[in-house]
Amino acid sequence: MAVPYYFGKALIGAALTSSTPARRSGTSKRPTRHAEEAASGPIPGPTLPGLVERIQTGAVFYLDTNILMESTYTPALDRFLDALAAHGAYIPISATQREEIQQLRKSGEPARQSLASAASRWLTAGAARQVIRFLDALPGPRTSYLDNEIVRAARAHLADAEVAAPFVYVVTDDVELSGRLHSAAPTLRCDPASVVVVTGRQFAALTLQPLD
Repeated sequence: MAVPYYFGKALIGAALTSSTPARRSGTSKRPTRHAEEAASGPIPGPTLPGLVERIQTGAVFYLDTNILMESTYTPALDRFLDALAAHGAYIPISATQREEIQQLRKSGEPARQSLASAASRWLTAGAARQVIRFLDALPGPRTSYLDNEIVRAARAHLADAEVAAPFVYVVTDDVELSGRLHSAAPTLRCDPASVVVVTGRQFAALTLQPLD
């Protein structure tokens, strides 16, 4: 999900710029039929406890804004925060994403504003529980989009020679973003299993798994 932002930071360290065309704020391409059917099959990637462990050991993790703004996913998001709390873990939220949500709250469209406000409250509640940490913005020009940040962060993580076992996990219902992420590992000659992209429905199913 992408909107222009002016106060942003990459998850792993740098303000981003890109010539990738913007998509209309607050919208994302609908999942393909294959993606929707996949929610009822095996969930890609690790189990819920395994995902939390990966996050604790430095994996790049993103919940796309289209997931945070979908009210049907709220129970799953709450369960995920409970899982993080149970393991003493947390997820970082970039300044880019917070600014994106703030821009949507000012969009002038009541329905979108309401969803963005709910997403903002969820983030604030998670921060109060210390299972969400907000990253500060870097100084300098900040004229990119969250999608570009996610892809750039993923590629930088996969290419980092100092990371012994790179792992990227992104939750999104955006088919285009999913495709860009899946192409990152082969391009960098990394194990395709090092990049996992799941839909909101798949993530919701994952959060129902036991923590033991």
